[in-house]
Amino acid sequence: MNWILICLAVFVVLALAYYFFAPTAADHRNRGLALMQAGELAKAIREFTEVIRLEPTVAAGYFTRGLARETIGEIDQAIDDYSQAIELD
Repeated sequence: MNWILICLAVFVVLALAYYFFAPTAADHRNRGLALMQAGELAKAIREFTEVIRLEPTVAAGYFTRGLARETIGEIDQAIDDYSQAIELD
């Protein structure tokens, strides 16, 4: 019985820690911008995609992902992102 209570307590603590310390959209946006400056464009795109997942109605995520995609030559995908940003803005 005590083992079950200890496991439950550990689970609750870990769940609360994740809830309060999980990266925010701003954290992913800042990481993506830093990765773009460092030339790590594929990683930057993943960060901006996470921004979009967390804030799907905010144009900035689509715009910055579009910039990264345009830079690596993914023109059609960049146009899609820019179009979505314009639609949301």
